[in-house]
Amino acid sequence: MAAERAELNRLEVLRALRISNWEAVLATVHATLTGGVFQTGFALWLGANNVWMGVLGAIPTSAGLVQLVSSYFVERRGERRLFTAFFSVIGRTLWLPILLLPWILPAEARFTAFVALFLLSSILLSIPGPAFTSWMSDLVPPDHRGRYFGRRNMLAGITTMLVSLPAGWFLDMAVKRHLFSEQVGFAALFVAAAVCGLAAFVCLLRQAEPPKPKAEPMAGGLRAAIAFYRAPFLDKSFRGFLVFGALLAAAQFFAAPFFTVYALQDLSLNYATLQILGAISSLTALASLPLWGYLSDKFGNRPLLTIGVAGISLLPLGWVFTNSNYPTATLVVIFFINVLGGTFWAGVGLTQFNLLIAGTPNERKSVYIGAMAGVIGLAGGLSPILGGLVVSAIKDVHVAPLGWPMGAYQIVFAFNCLMRFAALFSLRWVGERGSVSTAREVLTQVGAARVGGFMQVRKLQRGSSETERTEAARALSTAKTAMAVEELTAALDDPSLHVREEAVIALGEIGDPRAVDALIAHLADHASGIVADTAEALGRIGDSRATPALVGLLRNAERREQVAAARALGRIRDPQALAALMSEVAQREPHRDSDVADWCVSAMGSIGHPAAVQVLVDCLGDESRSLRMAAARAIGDIGDSSAAEALISRLDSEQDPAVVSHLAVALAMVGAAHAMPALLGALERTDSPIACKQILNAAGSLMGEASEFYPALGADEFARDEAVQRLVEEITRLADPPPNSETGKGWAESTLGLYLEGDYAGVMKNLVAVAQNEVSPGGEAAATALKWAGEKAERSGLDSHELLLGLFAARRLASSTPEQE
Repeated sequence: MAAERAELNRLEVLRALRISNWEAVLATVHATLTGGVFQTGFALWLGANNVWMGVLGAIPTSAGLVQLVSSYFVERRGERRLFTAFFSVIGRTLWLPILLLPWILPAEARFTAFVALFLLSSILLSIPGPAFTSWMSDLVPPDHRGRYFGRRNMLAGITTMLVSLPAGWFLDMAVKRHLFSEQVGFAALFVAAAVCGLAAFVCLLRQAEPPKPKAEPMAGGLRAAIAFYRAPFLDKSFRGFLVFGALLAAAQFFAAPFFTVYALQDLSLNYATLQILGAISSLTALASLPLWGYLSDKFGNRPLLTIGVAGISLLPLGWVFTNSNYPTATLVVIFFINVLGGTFWAGVGLTQFNLLIAGTPNERKSVYIGAMAGVIGLAGGLSPILGGLVVSAIKDVHVAPLGWPMGAYQIVFAFNCLMRFAALFSLRWVGERGSVSTAREVLTQVGAARVGGFMQVRKLQRGSSETERTEAARALSTAKTAMAVEELTAALDDPSLHVREEAVIALGEIGDPRAVDALIAHLADHASGIVADTAEALGRIGDSRATPALVGLLRNAERREQVAAARALGRIRDPQALAALMSEVAQREPHRDSDVADWCVSAMGSIGHPAAVQVLVDCLGDESRSLRMAAARAIGDIGDSSAAEALISRLDSEQDPAVVSHLAVALAMVGAAHAMPALLGALERTDSPIACKQILNAAGSLMGEASEFYPALGADEFARDEAVQRLVEEITRLADPPPNSETGKGWAESTLGLYLEGDYAGVMKNLVAVAQNEVSPGGEAAATALKWAGEKAERSGLDSHELLLGLFAARRLASSTPEQE
């Protein structure tokens, strides 16, 4: 076992992570120059056929089977750094003898030797996989894994793009321009790769290793080894991930070796073109990785993995619609395949790795990683061989579904789509601790966030100045970016008051319940300067979990904070707050705290519980005008008809037009039809034009004409004339018996003529004459209004709005006579 290691401090962790980034860059250079297009081209140059291309594609993946064995030794040794470094450097420097093969072996032996050395290199590079993954899992803080590995993979993507383009151009000078031999071109690439492999070895030796989590000492013997290897397969939660890993690997590698072969042979693309397309893929991966990392830390890895696998499942279908006869269209299709492929594969790689790390226990982590590598190695190793056999078996098959020609490669690509969708389906068996989001929820939030929203989130996280962070929080508030809730919640503890203010306002505007717990916690810290804004934000969110904290603030806080608490309780509408609100109103001091009492009363109305009615009725006689107005409005919001008499009594004595209009609204809302005389009396003694309109609107509601009377009351002169004409025609049609003449036409013309002449008294005489029928039940309010309008027209005249009340009352009576019912 390795000697006991001291825990790394934060600075040592940061230094180790920086070194790891450099190691990733150097390892990527090696992987780029010895894999992908260059490996395929070298194998084809050595004489590989489709079956052997499948075998070569299977080797790196199937080599992962060795990790089942290596994981056992990692757990027994405990040490990971030297184990990883030495196996890695040997595996990478084996490309030095590979590059010598064209010079030291005859042509017929070169390919066999290459396969053997490539297999050995792949095995050596796979052996330290569990050790390295376990090492990095312990090194990277769990809540930063998405962002860190996103950044690390981004650096790898930049490296791939920067290396692959000049390397492809260099190799094309040998293949296309014949400036030097192909064996020299490949040898130069492999030498550069080996040098970078040696540099990566130095980085691994310098990268600090944290102490490995302690586990029970491992016993020796066959039985202990079997128990060791069985653990991942007996773990139900991990078993689903193993199934997914196997299916995805099979789908990924079934056709993987043949995309490049198809592009080089059937589409006649050159190395430079393929490397440009690969650079495009790397560029999109580079651009998307920070976003994938950010989203995985925010929403969890599983929903992001679902989105990524759904995206890659459609990619092979694009290759089906390529054809050398349409070179321009083919390049466009492959361009988009690489753009989307870079984006989605970046997400799949990152989130699958994060899920592997997060889903394995700290103890015996290596065996879980080894089990996954073994399963992927078996599935991914057999799959490309099977793919090669299929391609060889159907090489002469050509079909043309819907008239589109498809050869063997395209048939394999189409089938590969189905395989990838099978892997997507298996994700339903994969769980993730702590993740409650679904792929649909992630897409909804990401879709609602504009590109600028992502930039503002980054500014809020990493803004270099107070102004920048303040403006970012304000922009997120305006855009209502729900995806920024966690960052805005963190900003509640920002050193700047301005940032805190904008953050809490933004959380209220967004209205996401995820912020409730953090906001409640900040209600108790009055030194933060955002208590009132926090209460307002909780009210906007409307979650009843905040009720106890807001009640406490209402009872013991400064006036501004009490007002904010009362407003918030009104928005939340939790009946549990009613007692505190009623108590606050009852205990208020005369001539003081009127604003707090006003908002408490409004909150009672919003809650809408009849238990508050008596307290509200008592407030109708208060000296404070604002409290009387709030009480009237609250009674109306509750809609309890038992308060009608109190409202009528107050209306009869109230002189303030503002309070009168609120009382009128309340009477309409409680449906007190018998309050029509009191309303009309208040109308005659009210001078305020807007208060008069409000009273008239309430009267229209009591008649049951609210839906049509309200728009007519607010109409301009032209629209009002149209309304009058329509009402007169309807009264003519509905009246029984018809007015004046056999046809009723003369009455309508006469009434409209009087209206145009401004003789409203004459109009009312005609209306009263028509509506002399017996009043049906429910028509008393309309009869009272019609009678009042007729009498007032004779006594002091009507304005146009009062005339409308008379017309609607007449129509109401004409349409509801006993005979018609």
